Amino acid sequence: MMNNLGLYIHIPFCKKKCAYCDFYSTVSSEEVMKAYASAVKRQIAGLSPEAQGRKVDSVYIGGGTPSILPPELLLEILEAAKKHFDFLENCEISMEANPATVTKDSLCAYRQMGINRLSFGVQSSNDPTLKKIGRLHSYKEALDSIELADSCGFSNLNADLMYGLPGQHLSDLLSAIGDLENAGLSHISLYGLRVEKNTPFGRDRSLVLPSEEFQSEMYLRSVEALEKRGFRQYEISNFSKEGRACRHNLRYWLREEYLGFGPSACSFFGNFRFSIPRALGQYLGTEDFSLSSPLYTEREELTEQDRLEEEIILSLRLKQGCEEEKLIQNSHEQEKTLRYLSFLVSSGYAGREGGRFFLSPAGMLVSNEILSELLLQIL
Repeated sequence: MMNNLGLYIHIPFCKKKCAYCDFYSTVSSEEVMKAYASAVKRQIAGLSPEAQGRKVDSVYIGGGTPSILPPELLLEILEAAKKHFDFLENCEISMEANPATVTKDSLCAYRQMGINRLSFGVQSSNDPTLKKIGRLHSYKEALDSIELADSCGFSNLNADLMYGLPGQHLSDLLSAIGDLENAGLSHISLYGLRVEKNTPFGRDRSLVLPSEEFQSEMYLRSVEALEKRGFRQYEISNFSKEGRACRHNLRYWLREEYLGFGPSACSFFGNFRFSIPRALGQYLGTEDFSLSSPLYTEREELTEQDRLEEEIILSLRLKQGCEEEKLIQNSHEQEKTLRYLSFLVSSGYAGREGGRFFLSPAGMLVSNEILSELLLQIL
């Protein structure tokens, strides 16, 4: 029996670039958006023969700002995907939405076309902070958008929040968690600010951020608040009510296959990882979207060692962790690895249960350092 497949569809358009964002996006016209929808449909048709016999159980429409695309174009893309791929009846179809670019009409259109999960970029409950990071909406507008989505029939809603923002107060973060739970959300994603060099924040030499100690406190206090409100942590940055973990997110961490559509989109398929250049013009001009197309760059076939490294890194991002025996048996310094794992447990950075080793919230904060040490002993 063939494993299920996921689809990622990138919408590379924004009204305005946020100060922290390094994802590929551009400001564009409706004419270019129409040409883009046509190109995505060509790519869907070009790649679909590779997936014959595979069931699609998750679709994620990300960006950029997917909600800036006219709903009729989004419908064309989804209809093409359903025509060329075999969707499971209960396929999770998620879409990112900016509160500044949705209306009741557009939200109801998304629901009617089969989108069954929305992810709102709320980011902060503080309006001056939202302005500082380049968001186009107020906190009230974000909450109003969530209410509108609920009225259109969405029962599976996520909000993104950020910590470590300039001038951010812990109270703002904790109050947002309470407000979002009261609004009926089933999922919250919590991301720490990363300052990338090719962003406005990365070029701002006057930028002042909270101390590392305060950022750690923000994260740990937020994890505690989320857990108290019934949002169970299942990955470093993701928390959900029972049964509402994002299927597509889990696909990445569990190393399940997916195909990516649009410039900058990545794929994991047939033991290969490959991506599409961050170049809208090149994408629009492409006719050959078959798997052998030169469009797909950085094509890498994974070795057994690559697969092991990925499995360890990705599984330890998850709350369920990794089989401890796998970590020890694959180590070339088994006694040292066993001592290191025991140290992490005794220090409160990790736990053990049912033969599995997993990081605690405190360990997730320093997961890069922990993983680097483990990989030195295994690779």
